[in-house]
Amino acid sequence: MAVKKRRRKKGINYTVLVVLTIIFSTLVGAVAWGVDFYREIKNPTWQVSTPSPTITPSNTPNGTPSGSVTPSATPDGPQPTQDPNMDELVFGKDVLNILVMGYDGCDYRENQGLTVFRTDVMMLCTIYFNEGRVVVTSVPRDSYVPIAPNFTKKDKINSAYAHAMAGGRDPNAAACATVSRLFGNVPVDYFVSIDIDVFIKVIDALGGIECDVEVDVVHDGITEVHKGKQLLDGWKAYRYVTYRSTANGDIDRVARQQRFLLTAFSQLKSLNKLVKLPEVYSIVMDMMSTNLSYAQILSLVDFAMNKLNTSQIETITFPGSFLTKDGVSYWGINQRERVLLIHRLFHITIKPDEQD
Repeated sequence: MAVKKRRRKKGINYTVLVVLTIIFSTLVGAVAWGVDFYREIKNPTWQVSTPSPTITPSNTPNGTPSGSVTPSATPDGPQPTQDPNMDELVFGKDVLNILVMGYDGCDYRENQGLTVFRTDVMMLCTIYFNEGRVVVTSVPRDSYVPIAPNFTKKDKINSAYAHAMAGGRDPNAAACATVSRLFGNVPVDYFVSIDIDVFIKVIDALGGIECDVEVDVVHDGITEVHKGKQLLDGWKAYRYVTYRSTANGDIDRVARQQRFLLTAFSQLKSLNKLVKLPEVYSIVMDMMSTNLSYAQILSLVDFAMNKLNTSQIETITFPGSFLTKDGVSYWGINQRERVLLIHRLFHITIKPDEQD
């Protein structure tokens, strides 16, 4: 699999939907690769169904899913590998999981000597090819979960990346493994990692996104984005989707990001943005990291453009409630709801962890 190395840019505290990171950035590639090649990828599952999981944790939850996969990490990141022990999962070739991440590294912090960063955004995009739909599950960054590689200690889920960096391990592999365990040990087939520069530049290159902003976005007493329907440029869109100074903090922000996801996707489909795609492509591909190959990305593009609309994209937040332990605020996972969600998404049954 091809892994695109991203240049380290300013940090991100936002969710960039797979629509923006994959679809916007690669549709133009279909032209470059030629008509004959494009015809070969008209069936998305031809490209993305062969690998089973990229990573699953070594300590699996009790229940129907069993078996484990040792992360196939290379200097360029984890690569999807086949594991015959996963055959018992009702997770066939027509379902795919892509983890979209954004972490808080930045030039300023690196210049200060900091080398450990956190994934403040984690979204698991589950694609059902046969059903023509996608479920995007946002995992709040403060979710209190067992952390890879041993899963013996709990912490905020956004720290999995940081712990791996501090320990000299692959941070992408650690983040994928931690999310895999949270979702009942289902395979996280691929990942996309991207930052704020991509988001801002893509939105600007597309001429902005028209959005109905439901709340004034205020920072340091200054209203940066006013409430109401308006055209958001890249910077205002970034400030909007990362805003958390409301009653429910990060949970409100997750909902805000999900609304923006659907709005952006709808406008991509309905407005003539195709002439902008060469510029978008050149911007994004140098700034994101992924273990998806170009052929696989193009297959996803075809699926999204020809078989998907906003009514077929479901956005949810991993179930839980606010939790305080030792004076630290977390998002406590609701174990009963976790079991139900995993069964609904993947048709597997797991035993819940002990409720916090």
